[in-house]
Order: sequence, then C-alpha cells, then structure tokens
Amino acid sequence: MACCCRVRGVEAADTPGRMESADAAVARLSVRQPSEADLWHRYFAELRRRGLFGLAELEALRRLKDPQSWSDWTVELTIELSETLAAHAVERPPAEAATLWKHAEQQIEQLLDRLKDDPRRMEVEVQRGRLRYLRALAGLLLRELRVPPEEWRADAEEVARVETALVELETLAKRLEAGPTSDTGEQVLSATRREQLRRSLFLWIGSGYCELCLHATRGRYLPISALFRDQATADVFAGFARERLDAWERAALRWLDRLKIRGASPSAAEREAAWRRAQILRVMGRLDEAGGLLTSLGTEPGDPLTQRVAAERTRLLVARSAVLEAADGLLAVRRRVGTVSAELHYLNGVVLFELAGVARDAGKAEAADELKLQAEAHLRRAEGQGGFWGQWARRERRRREVEAEVGRDLARRLERAEWLLELQRFDQAAKAYGEAAVAAYREQRMGVAFDAAYRRASLLYRLQRWPEAHVAFAELSERFAQNPQAASAALLAADALIRWSRQQPNVVGPERVETFLAEAAKRFDGRPGALSLRRMLARWYETRGRFVSALRQYERIVAADRKAARAVGNGAASDRPGDAPRPAEWFAALAGVARCYERIIAEAPADGPEGGAAADRSPPRAADRAIDDRAVIRGRSRVQWTSDAIDRLEALVENGRRWSAEQPAAEVAMPWMETLLRLARMELVHRPGADVRADRLLKQALELGSRLEGQLADEDDRRTLDGLIRAARQLRVISLASQGRIQEARELLRTVAGSNTDHLLAVIDGLTAAARTGEPELRRRLADLQLMAAAMLVGEEARSVGAGKATAQRRELTPEQKVRVYSALAEAFAETRQPQRAVDAVRKALRLAPRDRALRLRFARLLVECGDRTCLAEALALWRWIEQSAAEGSREFLEARGEIVRCLLGLGQRDAALKLARVTRLLYETDEYPELWQELHRLEAAATRDGGR
Repeated sequence: MACCCRVRGVEAADTPGRMESADAAVARLSVRQPSEADLWHRYFAELRRRGLFGLAELEALRRLKDPQSWSDWTVELTIELSETLAAHAVERPPAEAATLWKHAEQQIEQLLDRLKDDPRRMEVEVQRGRLRYLRALAGLLLRELRVPPEEWRADAEEVARVETALVELETLAKRLEAGPTSDTGEQVLSATRREQLRRSLFLWIGSGYCELCLHATRGRYLPISALFRDQATADVFAGFARERLDAWERAALRWLDRLKIRGASPSAAEREAAWRRAQILRVMGRLDEAGGLLTSLGTEPGDPLTQRVAAERTRLLVARSAVLEAADGLLAVRRRVGTVSAELHYLNGVVLFELAGVARDAGKAEAADELKLQAEAHLRRAEGQGGFWGQWARRERRRREVEAEVGRDLARRLERAEWLLELQRFDQAAKAYGEAAVAAYREQRMGVAFDAAYRRASLLYRLQRWPEAHVAFAELSERFAQNPQAASAALLAADALIRWSRQQPNVVGPERVETFLAEAAKRFDGRPGALSLRRMLARWYETRGRFVSALRQYERIVAADRKAARAVGNGAASDRPGDAPRPAEWFAALAGVARCYERIIAEAPADGPEGGAAADRSPPRAADRAIDDRAVIRGRSRVQWTSDAIDRLEALVENGRRWSAEQPAAEVAMPWMETLLRLARMELVHRPGADVRADRLLKQALELGSRLEGQLADEDDRRTLDGLIRAARQLRVISLASQGRIQEARELLRTVAGSNTDHLLAVIDGLTAAARTGEPELRRRLADLQLMAAAMLVGEEARSVGAGKATAQRRELTPEQKVRVYSALAEAFAETRQPQRAVDAVRKALRLAPRDRALRLRFARLLVECGDRTCLAEALALWRWIEQSAAEGSREFLEARGEIVRCLLGLGQRDAALKLARVTRLLYETDEYPELWQELHRLEAAATRDGGR
C-alpha cells in the first residue's frame, strides 16, 4: 500500500518526500553555514520528490561513512536519511514499510545516543517526534484504505497512535517555549533557531489534529463519490463522539492560529497553516470563512501549495452543491500547472462522473457519455500515479463499473463484501457475499449471483467448514449448471465432501463420495472441467483399492478425444476444447494408468483365472457402471494383465515422448518421469529379455530428473522428484547388471555414492530384493554390486572397490541406515557362499537393533546355513526363542519347529529330532502350509534313516 501523505495536502511539513515550507526547512539547517545546509536539504528533497529514494539513501549513507569529510554534517545527513526512509516507507506495502520505518527510527536513536551532551540534541528529538507522528499518520491512512468508511471508529488503534504522537510533539513544543534549562545544552540554541523549531512544531501539531478531524468526518473525500454518497447524514460521525470531534477542531485551530498571516509577504508555513484552517472551517460547516481564507491564499503556477488549495476549493464548492463551478475550477488549475497530482485527478473524476449523471438525467446522452469517458480517464491517471489517491481512484472506478452493471444497491453489497474480505474477516465476508448472491438472484442477475455465491463457498472452504462448503458448491453446480465454472464448483464440492468424510467418517461414507463424483463427472461430460472430475474420481478409487475402476477413469482422460489430445500435444487448437485434456492432465492420467496397472498385476493370480471367472474386456469409455474390481482382476492371469499393461503403456509412451519435449514444465515432466519409471519396472520384472528397452526408459527418466533438479520451488515437488530419481537409479543398476554391463553399474554406484547417501541405500535395498528372485548368474552379479555399495558406506573389506569413500560416508549413517547396510551385506555374503561373514554382518545389525524380530529370523537362518557346530548351537537357541514367542500353530511357529529339527540333526541329536518331528506332525498337521509339512516329513525321514527309532 502506498499511502502518500502529499496527495492529501500535507505537502510541506507533514510529508516526507516533498519540498517543505521555508520555516520547516530552516528548522533543520545548521546555523553555522545556512546557505550550504539549505543547498543539501534541497538536493535530498528533490531526490525524494522524484521518487529516487534509493539514490538519496545511498548518498546519505556514503557521506555518513566518511566522518573525516562530513563530521560537521552528521546531524543534517542523519535527519535527511531518516526523512528519505520515511518517504520511501509511505510508498511501499505494509510489510516492507515496517522495515523502512524501523530503520529510520534506528538512525535517529543511534544519533541521540551519540549526542548526549550535544547542544543540537533537541533538533534530533524533534525529528524523532516527527517520525513517530508520520508513521502513526501513515497507519491511519492505511486504515482508511482497508476498512469500510462506516466502520471508522474513534477507538481504533490507529487513531490512538496519532493522538499519542501529537502529545509527544506538544511536549516538545512546551519545552521549547519554556526557554533554556541548566541541565541540557538547549541554552546554546539561538532565539531564532528556537523559534524556527517551535513554528515547525505548531504546524505539525495543528495539521495532525486536522487529519483526525478529516478522518472522523470523511472530510478529505467528496460526498458525491460512489463510495460515500450513499451514507446517511446520521452515519457521517458514527463512531466519533461530537465532544471528541469538537476537541480536535479546537486543538487544531489553537495551534494553527499561532501561525496566522501577519504581513504582506507570508511565509510558506503561514500559508500552509491558513490552508489547514480552511480545511477545519469546512468540516465545521463554516463554509464562507473557509472560502475567504482560500481566496486570500491565491494560486501561482510554481507554488507547491497551488494544487492543494485547488483541491480544498473543489471540496468547498461541492459542499455548496456548486458541482459545475468545481469542474470549471479544476479545469483552470489543470491549464496553469504542469503535472497534475493524483488527488486532483481523483477529484476531477468524481466531479465529472457527477456531471455525467446530471447530463443523462437531462436527456443529453451524448454529453453524458463524453463526460463519463473523461472521468474514467482522470481516475486511470490517478491510479497510474499510485499512492493513496491512486488506490482510492481504483476503488471509485471499480465501484462505478459495478454500479453500471448491477445497480447501486447490489454494488453496495458487493463493495462491503470486498472490504470485509480485504480485512480478512472471512466469516462476515462469507455472509455478505451470500446476501449479495440472494439479492442478485432475486434481480435475475445470474452471472453476478453465481460469482457472489462462488466466493461465499470459497470462503467457507477456506474456513474449513466442509459440510457448508460442500453444500454451497454442490448447489452452485446444480443450479447454475450452464455456467462455465459449474464443473469447477462440482470439483470443489467433491473435495469438500472428501475432507468432510475424513473428518466425520460415520456421517459421510465412501459410497456417498463415489456417487457424487460419478454423477458430477457424468453430468459435465464433454465440458471444461469434466476431466478434472474424472481424475478426482480415479484418485478416489485408487485410495479405496479399486484399481480397475480407477484405471478405466484414467483411460477415459487419456483417450478423451484422441484427436484433441494430439492437437494439445502439437500446440494446436482443439475442435472440442471441453473434451481435450490439458498437457498436465494428460500426463497425470498417463501416470495414473501406469500406477493402476502395477497394482493390478501385483494382485492378479499367478497361475491363471480363479474359479473360471471371465475377464471383463469392455472398453474403457463404456465403463461408468459399477464393477467388482477384485473379480475382474482375478478373472485374468498375471501374464495376461502384464502383457496388456506393457503393450498399452508402450503405445501411450510413444505418443507422450513426442509431446513431452514441447512441455518442459514440472507439472508435465514429473508424471512423465513416473510413467517411464513404472513401465521400465514392468519390463524388468515381468518381461524377460526386455532389459535393453527398460534401460533406455530409465536413462531417459534420469536425464529428465537431472534437468528438473534445482528448478522446483515447492518442497513436496522436490521430495517427489527425489523419490523418483532414487527409484530410477535403483532400477538402472539392476538393469545394467542383468545385461552384464557390470562396469557401467559400478560407475553409476560411484556416482550415487558421491552425491546422495539415501539414494545409495535405496540402491542397496533394491539389489537385495532383486537378488532373491533373479537367476543364479544375475544373483551373483547383484551380490557383487551389493558388496561394493555396502563397502562405500561401512568400509567392509570384502569386495572393497570404491571403499575409499567409506570414512566420509560412514559418519553420515544413522543406526537405522547401518542396519539396512549390514542386512544387505549379509544377503550378499550368503549369495557369494561366505556364510560366516554373513553371520557376522547380521550380528552387527542386531547390536544396533536387538529387538528387530525380522532380523532375528534372518540371523537364525544364516546360522543354519553356516552349518558348523558353533553356528548350529547358536541357531538352535535362537529358533527355540522364536518358537516360544510365536503363536502356537502359526507359520512362524511351524517354521521354527522344522529348523529346530534340522539343528538337532546337524548336532547329532537324532532321537530328539525324530521325537520332535513326530509330535509336531501329530499335534499340528493340517492342509495349510504344505511346503512346511513337506520339509518336516523329509527331515523326519532323514532322522529315521540315520538311526533314529
């Protein structure tokens, strides 16, 4: 917000950044070299007038940092610096302005600390009081911009701050009037200098009380303004007691009367005080006296007071209902001055709008239109200049436009709602928008009604009032179904319903969410926003584990008007824009297709359809009917699902590859990378011999990820990208190993180790998982890579290629990470026929995680694989502990019994082994776990064959 005091008429003494009155300027000049001081003051004032605040600040700071050359000018330069910072602050938004105000005050406080016994301390104290007054006044003007006029109150914090600042200035004035004291350096100040400071304070104090009166009576604005003309007379002083307003008026006149014009050549301060008195007399209703004062001031083209006097004369004429005369006066001023202020442009616009209304009422439509165009031009010029009056001009113009479109009553309702929204009073704003929507609907202004109701619903959503937000958006989407934003309203209604269901699952069940989304997607099918509804429905199905239903919705988006989709990819216009997905939507749906296929493959039966169920082969576009996802998945084998998934995704990826190069944005690149990654994983796991094709996809995904790194601002996006890169590196190492490209795999491991420990850990985990299911030769290669990767992290000697980084990496590992590495080492040692080293690795992991049950199970198995008597004895004790802690008859219990039998046999205790095997079979044998019973029978037979009874 830029609340420039100058455009309100506080040009000389009230406003940092403009040429001040002569007396106010002299009040801060050195009595030692007045001409040179005056020159420097005018130099900085001119920089501020032109808005060159940065240059003025740098000039002052540069000189202050050179005490040898400028030590005699420290006070003047510091005051000018504080003035510049203050002028800059009133031009900036509140957050930035607060920093500038603080810096200005700090400069003065630091100078006061250095001038404890200096005779010029009083000058700096006066400047400190002035800064506090200016900051308080800027806050009051900011309140006028932010708060509706009917809510301006005397008890506002901003009013209290102005009063406090004025009290401080009054105290300083009284100290100066009291004369020199014995305990300060004030006696050094000459009588002339003391009088100069006093007169400046008189002007500032009188102007401050004048500002309070203008605020209380809305006196700086024209009552014919669209923003103020509808206020009843009784409301003008609402919130301000008459007694308090009278006190402010008396105080203003009392202080300003000390600067009455007493000669033929009045000073600038006396002229400005007369202008201020005219303002007070006007708001008091003494219009003739105010007019006489303004006439006595006169106007000269080069006089800085000219435009402010013209503005005040305009207000006076409007108060007398002489609007046409006011317009003529403004025209005359514009012809005399070079650059018209934003305040005069604003007043011109308001006056010309009023005359346009008079002309229209008189039947002169052409003249009315011309006047209206001129009024709008003036308001736009004021808006272009910015500052306080620029923002009022924007409000005035906006209000006039809305009035012309919807009428005065509805415009007032919408204006009040906007005020409340700017104040962040969201509850009240929602209510105001609701009332405006009802009024607009009653007047059959459907577009306005929809916009107001949409804003109300959005505020309810922002307040997290999910039931009300859902109802509001749902009503909008149904009642205004033909509105272009109706589908967006349905989307937000669904989102609010989902959030409501999470908050109160007993009130809103998943079926209600699904029904609403399905009906909305069907209702808006083929229109803008429909694909977003389908995507939300697909995501909902995914969260519910209904992957076939989700897949069909994603397929609808991917296949929605293929011609339009291709046109989007080629940057052309679509014949059916409602059906054409945006690139981001298309690629997000493509990633959804890949996700769903992966989950379906994981759930599909490995050996063929279950129960003779038939596969549902209905095309995606005919798939809005409810289906039994589990039955559909079980109706086809994993091989069939895998073949269909890879073929479908390869075709889609071929199209996507052409489009993705033209869509570099992250919202396209991220889902595209996810799709490439998932397709590569399917190729590696489920299609033998597709390693080269999978490797090409992974390489492309990693190149895409490297381009995106450092470009993402959102933390969630960065986290997602990191996960995708980690998974791609993991799979690429496996891909290279499966192709026999071991050297390239090792180079990739070294690259990962040098850049990201978490990624290297993920690669180790992936190698561990892949080694459990691969062919013997692949398992051996993967084990070698596991040993190399682990060596980089924990410095294991075996296979210590690249172990030079071990020391640096080791310090980065947490206990949990070390457990993962030692577990992987154990797997690798076991695969490379080094059982003792595998046992040692697991033992290290158990020291870090002694309560990890899965780790204990792995340790017990490795001890059995080790096979020597020491290992078997330790394994026997561990398996007995597992047996005792497992549920009787469970899989873990029966596995432990079998391993105990194996350990007893290995230790030569055949009778005990045979007895335990027979008892276990008699007590617990069932049809469950056939592979465990088969192994137990084999062990029992071995014990019998070796001499057991």
